[in-house]
Amino acid sequence: MLASLKINDQGPFTFLLDTGADTIFISKQLANQIKINHKEVYY
Repeated sequence: MLASLKINDQGPFTFLLDTGADTIFISKQLANQIKINHKEVYY
């Protein structure tokens, strides 16, 4: 299922939503774009 999400009031970004997953991953480029501290992001 695809979902259109906003992160930190930016977006929308299209994500693949897996209802059985307990983790969501984003790219380093998106983390930079939305200004998420990389120390808080696990790759």
